[in-house]
Amino acid sequence: MPARYPVSSGSRGFTLVELVVVIVVFGIIAYLGAVLIGNFVGGYVGASRRQELASAGRLAVERMTREIHRALPNSVRVSGAGSQVTFLRVAVGGRYQAVGAPASRLQTYPGNPGDETFVAYGLSGLDAASHQLTVYPLDADALYADLGATVSGPRARIQDAGGAVGNGARSIRLASGDDFARQSPQRRIQAVDGVVSFCYVASRDGLYMALNPPGAVPDTSCDQSDHLLIRPVSRVRFRYREGTQARAGLVRFYLQVRDPGNPGESVDFQQEVHVRNVP
Repeated sequence: MPARYPVSSGSRGFTLVELVVVIVVFGIIAYLGAVLIGNFVGGYVGASRRQELASAGRLAVERMTREIHRALPNSVRVSGAGSQVTFLRVAVGGRYQAVGAPASRLQTYPGNPGDETFVAYGLSGLDAASHQLTVYPLDADALYADLGATVSGPRARIQDAGGAVGNGARSIRLASGDDFARQSPQRRIQAVDGVVSFCYVASRDGLYMALNPPGAVPDTSCDQSDHLLIRPVSRVRFRYREGTQARAGLVRFYLQVRDPGNPGESVDFQQEVHVRNVP
């Protein structure tokens, strides 16, 4: 007869209550782990998104800063309740040599006094189609006047780009439509290559840059064809403090860039750009 082994009375399986407790505990641990991992991943994604937003904003700020640094003295204008800044962009500058009657449109080069011709130095790459000369720009209204008419301000259309006369100099002849109203005390001359406007278009949620030929009347707004700097933008504000004899002009602008993935979050930028005040 086979032997029988006694069964221990302490041996038993899991009860239903114990099984439920284990499942609940593991569920809590899994939930907490998922929350921690989710927070970590969400924080990383959010930080990456904010970093990309900040980088895009810095690129826009740097572009505006570089362009404003090239503004022609006394050509900066702020309009649209501070939503737009416009200025003439200097491509190259130099000095001119001329003598003659102080009351003339520009004192003339001694070799051709009757032709209203003068010699300028440092204006490399100058041409009539894409540049325009300015001498002693003091009056913003005259700078933006209709160039098809005779103006009393310092802005002038180049009718004849002239030619090289040696030693890096160019001989430039004034036509009847040209008009330099004042002599520059330091004989400074600048060639501008465009009218630049930075403007915030609220209807399109973006900051745009418009570039027009130097002879154009400046834009009052930007359109779809202009260069988009950054979007979406919540607010842009430009301010300009004119320069004096003691200090340079100053352009201040504030830019608020909104996070497209989180409309309640944004990155703010503030910048000050000095504008040379020596015409």
